[in-house]
Amino acid sequence: MEFITLGDKSWHYLNGELVNEATDINVTSGRILVQLEYSEAYYKDLLLIPLK
Repeated sequence: MEFITLGDKSWHYLNGELVNEATDINVTSGRILVQLEYSEAYYKDLLLIPLK
């Protein structure tokens, strides 16, 4: 999974394929949450890289 957020837009990729796009995002701080439906998931590594 890859999530890219710049300004008020966000793109979500799964296995290199765009699966979701969000616009008009206005949250500038808070928690990052990942939600899955219909299955349980475990994450080995999580890497956050600021894009500047």
